[in-house]
Amino acid sequence: MTAKTLPWLRLYTEIIDDEKLGLLAFEDRWHFVAILCLKGKGVLDSEPDAEMLQRKVALKMGVTLQELEKIVARLARMGLIDRETCQPCAWDTRQMQSDSSTERVKAYRERLKQARNVSTTVQDADTELEKEREEREEKKKQFARTSAPAFQLPEWINQAHWDAWHSCPKRKKATNAQKQMAIDKLSAWRAEGVDHAAALENAAIGGWQGLFKPDPSVSGSRSVRRSATEHKYAAAAAAIFDGVFE
Repeated sequence: MTAKTLPWLRLYTEIIDDEKLGLLAFEDRWHFVAILCLKGKGVLDSEPDAEMLQRKVALKMGVTLQELEKIVARLARMGLIDRETCQPCAWDTRQMQSDSSTERVKAYRERLKQARNVSTTVQDADTELEKEREEREEKKKQFARTSAPAFQLPEWINQAHWDAWHSCPKRKKATNAQKQMAIDKLSAWRAEGVDHAAALENAAIGGWQGLFKPDPSVSGSRSVRRSATEHKYAAAAAAIFDGVFE
């Protein structure tokens, strides 16, 4: 059986903070690295007979079969390798298929064919790694966008005032995170006994970007128009509220 071999493997810097490895004894950490090397060299994929595979691994690692059995049991208990095959559990997610020079050249030639590019120069490995990183980051962003919970407005906030405020040019592009920050501020004011409803109405009428505590010395929510009329959108907002409340 011919197994694909790699002259090197990926070792991520985060390994120093990995909880599973941190719980292992120092010698078992090296045993795990040795098994990774055997996987990269193709040893773990070269022998279909389980007993013979165990003998090969023990020989390569310089331990007896009895010692290897204990090592494998400890590493498997931490979820690092498969107990029956010694295969590293996260190999496919950590070691990219494109790390093989053969696979990289094949993929590059396919791109050349699609683009009708006659050049035969293989891109630098650093460029390939960077593209892979960008693809992983984009997938993470897409997952975050699809899994993010929908924004919900609390029942104690006036929907009409909220919608009027976010129809203003300065609030139209507010993200869900920014909306949640505004709700948190209103909630804190509400707990303090501040007239949060007036604060929201003031912001909607004035077309403000943020929220401000209402002046307690000014009686009546309509009196805020005295300071809001200077804004170029104040008249239109005031007309909307007149239609709602009168």
